[in-house]
Amino acid sequence: MMFEDIKFTEGRLRARARGPGLMLPGGYWVPKTDVETAWRLVTTAFPKLTWEKPHTAKTMCQDPLWADRPKGQRIAFGRCIRFFVTRGMLRLTEANHGSSGSRKYRPE
Repeated sequence: MMFEDIKFTEGRLRARARGPGLMLPGGYWVPKTDVETAWRLVTTAFPKLTWEKPHTAKTMCQDPLWADRPKGQRIAFGRCIRFFVTRGMLRLTEANHGSSGSRKYRPE
């Protein structure tokens, strides 16, 4: 699957969901702008990452404004990365499958 293949829908499914976005597994609505931002941050930083240890969404995005972003947006970025991995858009696997806390990823 390529990024261009993502089908964004209009956010009329919930009262707070406005505009185009993506309904992720579990019923989580993520605005299209957040999905695009997560993809841009990850694909920009991806070639620079060293894979001596697994990475989280925070370390993969390498966003200097990470701490200033609302917590809900940071969580949405993590959910987007998981979506990208499960759809084969990023060639990564989950390093800590089934554990609680931040998901960690490593190359396939």
